[in-house]
Amino acid sequence: MSVGNKVPEERVLSYIESVYRFCSRRCYVRQDAEDLAQEILLELLKGIRSGVMESRLRSASSKDTYWL
Repeated sequence: MSVGNKVPEERVLSYIESVYRFCSRRCYVRQDAEDLAQEILLELLKGIRSGVMESRLRSASSKDTYWL
């Protein structure tokens, strides 16, 4: 279940800061941004583990661009 050289879960973890920055620009309260980022990353991980996101990650990595 690896995409490129990284396991999908590891790839998601590499986006933690980017997702948080995205959320913090849209939420004015730090705790809200943290909660939103956590929910986004958890849903993404659920999708990967269920196989829903696997093909999206694979197709994105084949183009050397990332959908996240």
